[in-house]
Amino acid sequence: MRLKLKVIFGKTSSPNYKKVINLSKKFSGFQQASEERPLNIIEIANIDEIRDKYNILESIAEIIKSWKTSEFILENENVDFREFRGIFKILNCSKNYVKSVIPENHCKIWGEREGWDCKYLTAVELHHDKNSYYYGRTPFWYQFGHFLSKNIWKIDKTKLKKTIQREVILKKIYLCSQFNFNKVNEIIKSLPDKISLKKSDAWSLIFKESTIGAMTERKPIGIKYESQGESYGEKRGFGYRISVSLPDKKENNGKDREGIEDKRNIPDVRFSDIGGTDDIIETIREVIELPLIEPDLIAHLGIKPHRGILLYGPPGCGKTMIAKAIANEIKAHFIPINGPELLSKFYGETEENLRNIFEEARKFQPSVIYWDEIDSLAQKRSGEETARLESRIVNQLLTLMDGIEDYGNICVIASTNRKELLDEALLRPGRFDYSIEVKKSTKEGCYKVFLISIKNMPVDKNFNVRAFSKNLVGLSGAEITFVAREGAYNCLRRSANLKKIIKKQESRNIDYKNLLIKEQDFQLALKRILEYTED
Repeated sequence: MRLKLKVIFGKTSSPNYKKVINLSKKFSGFQQASEERPLNIIEIANIDEIRDKYNILESIAEIIKSWKTSEFILENENVDFREFRGIFKILNCSKNYVKSVIPENHCKIWGEREGWDCKYLTAVELHHDKNSYYYGRTPFWYQFGHFLSKNIWKIDKTKLKKTIQREVILKKIYLCSQFNFNKVNEIIKSLPDKISLKKSDAWSLIFKESTIGAMTERKPIGIKYESQGESYGEKRGFGYRISVSLPDKKENNGKDREGIEDKRNIPDVRFSDIGGTDDIIETIREVIELPLIEPDLIAHLGIKPHRGILLYGPPGCGKTMIAKAIANEIKAHFIPINGPELLSKFYGETEENLRNIFEEARKFQPSVIYWDEIDSLAQKRSGEETARLESRIVNQLLTLMDGIEDYGNICVIASTNRKELLDEALLRPGRFDYSIEVKKSTKEGCYKVFLISIKNMPVDKNFNVRAFSKNLVGLSGAEITFVAREGAYNCLRRSANLKKIIKKQESRNIDYKNLLIKEQDFQLALKRILEYTED
C-alpha cells in the first residue's frame, strides 16, 4: 500500500527557515524554492522512507505549522496539522513496540483488553465485560447484524470487517510495521456467526417505540449484552467517550487507575484564555479549587467545603468557560449537563440519569459536575406541583446534594441567567449555598477579552487596541469575541472575492502578507453588534 505525502512552505524571515531547509534536503523528493517556483516542496510516496525519516518530518512540521504559506497534503487532500500529525503517532508507536519490555502487551488497549490487535482501532468495541457499568457510544461487534427470526440474530461480519478496514485507512494504521490485518480477520472469524436469545440469558432485545395516535408500537431493532449498563454519557452524549469497564475501589491498582486517567474528560480551557474575570478568580480558586486539590488541609481546619457553587449573571459573560477552566486547573473530570438532556418520557428514568451522573463523578474523582442553565428545570415549586417532572428532578438533586460527601472529591457548579427563578431549597446550606456573580467586563476587562480574542489574528500594527476597547464597555465577553471574529471576516470580504474562493476559482492568488485586519474592519463589526443589541 502506498501513501503519498506532500509538505509545502514558502520563503520566510523566520530564524528557523534555514534549519527547515537543511532538514528538508534529507528527503529524496525535496524541491527547493527558486525564482521560478516560490514554494518549497517535500514530496514522499515511499512508505519505507516515511518510516525511516518520520522524526525529521515531524520536526519540520512542528516548526512550519504556524507559517501562513504552509500546507500539509495527504493523498492529494489538504489537511490540518493535527490530522497530518496522526501518522507520526502511528509510526512512533511502531518504534516503541520494539523497545517495550513486553512487546505482546504493547498493542493492547490497556490492562488485559486485547482489542483488534492495535490500541488505535477503537471504532468498534470488542469486549463486553460482565462487571462493566459505563460504556460510551462506541458500537459493539454484535451490533453489526440483523434478525433471521424473532430470537436469532445474525452477525454481519462483512460490514464489521469493512468498518475496521475504513478505520485502518483513515488513521493510517497500515504504516505500523507490526500491524497485520490478517490478525483482525482471525478475530472476526472467531466471533459467533449467530446469537440465539433463547439459549442464553446474557442477551436481550433492544426496542424502538413509535406512537401513532393512541397506539404505541414496540419494534425490536437489535440486541444488547444483558450485563452492559448504560451511563448517562452514553444515552445523551457529552462529546467524550468512556468505552472501558471501571474497576471496583477494592480492586483498583496503579495500572487500572492509569487506564481510568486516559478516559477522563478534562477541558482544554485555562483562566489565561478568559478575560475580564480577574476580580472573581481568586474567590473561585479559594472556594472551589482548594477543597478539591487539598482536601486534607480543609479537613484539618475543620472546614466543611462548599460542594455546590452557583455562577449567575448576564448571558455571554463566561460562566461556562470559568467552569471548564476550574476543571482544567485541577485536572478534574468534567461532566457538563444541559437540563433538557436529562428528560425521559419513562417514569423514574430522568432521576436515574441524574444518579448515574453522580456515580460517574465518583468513579473519576476529582470531578466537576457542571449544570448549565439550571433554571430551566429547577424553578420554584408549589404545593400543587409536586407530581410534575421538574419537581421530581429538583427533589432528586436535593437528595444527591445532601449526600454528596459519600461520592468523594466532587464539586457541583451550576449557572443561570435568572437566579430569582430558582427554587429556594437549592440555595440552602449544604447545597448551592455559595453564589458568585459573573458581571459584564469593566473597561480593563474588555481590553483583556479583546486582546485574547485577537491574539492569533494578523492585525495591522497601527491599530490601537486599548483605544478601540473603550468602545466595547457594556458588551459581554461573547459579544466582544464576536466583534473580533467578525472583524476578521470583514477583512476577508474587503480583500478577496469570497464567491470565487468558495467555488475554488481563486485561492493561492491571495496575498497573505498584506492580508491584515484594520480598525475599519473592527468598527464595522462593532456597529453590527450594537445594532443587534439595540433591536
